[in-house]
Amino acid sequence: MSSLTHASRANVFQREATWCLTADALERRGGEPADAPWSAHALRFYLRLLWPWSGIRIDRGGPARFRYREIAAIRLLFDPTRFDAQRHRCDITPRSGTRVSLWSTHYVSVGEFEDRGASYRPFVRALVAHAAAASPACRFRAGKKPLVYWAEQIFLAAMAALLVFVLALVGGSGLSDLVLLKLAIVAAMIPLALRYARKNRPRSFAPGQIPPDVLPEPD
Repeated sequence: MSSLTHASRANVFQREATWCLTADALERRGGEPADAPWSAHALRFYLRLLWPWSGIRIDRGGPARFRYREIAAIRLLFDPTRFDAQRHRCDITPRSGTRVSLWSTHYVSVGEFEDRGASYRPFVRALVAHAAAASPACRFRAGKKPLVYWAEQIFLAAMAALLVFVLALVGGSGLSDLVLLKLAIVAAMIPLALRYARKNRPRSFAPGQIPPDVLPEPD
């Protein structure tokens, strides 16, 4: 049986990781922490304060081997950012050890990402099939965890309500050009937020029926 591979770099904080499906295990090479500038670490700290449940995690990476029979759960989700709006993620949770993730896009430079969905899609489908065959108790989840999902939706709804209240209080004529520009940026992000909410609703799936909305769309 030929092996499948997928390589991607999560962000500025990590090196590129190469993943390989062998006969009995998922293997990783690379993915160690990268030398990121201090400004990137400062931004990461700020985002951690703003979104405590969704901060940028720095994985220790390095060579690793995860036997299919020891995989307890696989979660597939849509995980976009402002500059990487098509990113999807696969979380693998071993029965013992730390969760690991692989990504459908590859970090190139600040604000620039390469779509690698062509290798990500078949790789994830094969990984799910291998885990299902070797580990019957493995759980397959799509979207965010329920607590995280609803916390995010409540937060976004509260921010939207606050925005409407402020606009009603001061009126459009009382806003500066800078504030209007920021409001325009927020309005432009609304379609992505709605898409995020639809794709990431918490649910389970059968190994042979992966929901298409948690995988990158074919070209």
